Amino acid sequence: MVLSDERQSDKPSACACDCEQYPQKSVLIADPGKRIVKYTRRILEKHLGCRVDAAHDAHQAMSLLDSTAYDAVIYNMALPGIEAFDLPREARSAFPYVGIIATSDNTIRFPYVRAIRGGATDFMAKPYLPAEVLAKTVRVFHEAALQEQRRLESLKYKGLFDLSIDGMALLDGGGAVIEDVNRSLLELMGEKKANLVGKPASMLLDTDDRYRFEQWLSLCALIGRGAISDLKLAHATEATVYVDISMAIIKNEAQSGIFLVVKNITERREMQLRLDEITQRDLLTGLFNRRSFVSRIHAAVRSVQEYNIPTTLMLLDIDNMKGFNDTHGHAAGDQILVEAAAAISMHIHPNTGDACFRYDGDEFAVLLTGIDVDEGRQVAKYIQDEFYSRDTKGVTMSIGLAAYQNDHTVEDFVRAAETAVVEAKATGKSTISAARG
Repeated sequence: MVLSDERQSDKPSACACDCEQYPQKSVLIADPGKRIVKYTRRILEKHLGCRVDAAHDAHQAMSLLDSTAYDAVIYNMALPGIEAFDLPREARSAFPYVGIIATSDNTIRFPYVRAIRGGATDFMAKPYLPAEVLAKTVRVFHEAALQEQRRLESLKYKGLFDLSIDGMALLDGGGAVIEDVNRSLLELMGEKKANLVGKPASMLLDTDDRYRFEQWLSLCALIGRGAISDLKLAHATEATVYVDISMAIIKNEAQSGIFLVVKNITERREMQLRLDEITQRDLLTGLFNRRSFVSRIHAAVRSVQEYNIPTTLMLLDIDNMKGFNDTHGHAAGDQILVEAAAAISMHIHPNTGDACFRYDGDEFAVLLTGIDVDEGRQVAKYIQDEFYSRDTKGVTMSIGLAAYQNDHTVEDFVRAAETAVVEAKATGKSTISAARG
């Protein structure tokens, strides 16, 4: 039985009498009982300071919900003119975060269970005390405030996500599936969102880089963050885009999952490659320089030791270059070096591992991969013939060759070729000499 307001005190218990005031909040009480409405309204207005409206039937309640924003609704599950759960649905459709407290007397079986299943936030059985009304209403206000805070934080994250100039992707908690991507990433990949969402995270990368990415992502998932560089991004038109990717695991009220930040480094990478190329090249001839020779000869020796591939080193020396410079000038001498570099380049095959270098002043070096000394001698003859077919003003070229031997160090290998070219010059110049095995 619900007590009338004359017989029931509206003074809350000690635990609830120090209630915070909520003048900006509004509550709708929907109940056919005028006395219970008056009783509940007086408690809320006196102790919470909130605005309270009342409705005594379904039509009036729906009309108020259409015109007014409420923070809480206290409604009788037996409200005339409506099914028990229609009011919560209507209220939620209008105000997603509104708190709904259902009330009922003992005429309804299992009212609490039915109320919660029907969409109510909480339930009060009649007769209810002032302290219960206050506690449940305040809790509803706080929960609504938290939900609004989460919504605003989510919007903030969404705004940062969508407006970032870097590509961004949100993965599920396990890092396996793409849940969302921003516009910048779609532009980087030339893709549509529908083609990425729900797909494996590795689909963001070119086929050749997927395994490395998956291994990195698995490791970073254990420690919570990480970064990886120089990955080739998948692209709808097969354009070449290189990226750095960093990741962090986000778990808070606004968002959760694994965030990837995808930074386009294509221009920076191309610039670095050009700078690296400049530092490895001779400016006059365009051939690799002595610095590059040192690194390449060590790599070549390691390769031949591991794979037993025949490798020959050829050293080429322009004969009487000092005298030519003294007679014709250094500009003419530089042109001779350019012609020599062009003749050498015409008869090597970089795709098979060959490389040519300006070794020192008027000396050149050629690494021939997969070629023994006899084949190397033939290549040397081709280079000499090509050089002499040009306007070299009578300048000649001596060539020495050495095939790598199993017991050679790098120094031994180079020394053998140097000895061979000295022998070539000593035998009358414009000759080809091979080191003895």
